[in-house]
Amino acid sequence: MEESDSEAAYVFIAKPAGKNGFLSISSNRFKFKEITFLKGEPNEKVKVWSEKMFFGCGQFFNEREEYVIFAYKENEKLYTSRCSSWVSSTYPKATKTVIEFYKNKKQ
Repeated sequence: MEESDSEAAYVFIAKPAGKNGFLSISSNRFKFKEITFLKGEPNEKVKVWSEKMFFGCGQFFNEREEYVIFAYKENEKLYTSRCSSWVSSTYPKATKTVIEFYKNKKQ
């Protein structure tokens, strides 16, 4: 957790805002709503990029699911991958651990 935290610009729990994606050769852009920020400055217009190739590490977001997302800054954009984001209900223990980690860090 410490390593993921030290490199992440943002850590948040959110749902994708409707149909996402952006026409780019290498990546898709996703917007989120109902955001609970655990790390980073709250911003109502969070846009995160992920590789298009799912098998390479690209992450696709289903608008019906809530995700835990570690977003990393690169060239002034935020990026995530399958290794740094997950459906919160699929991994409830990991989600709880992340929430507790940031709750304790704020104290």
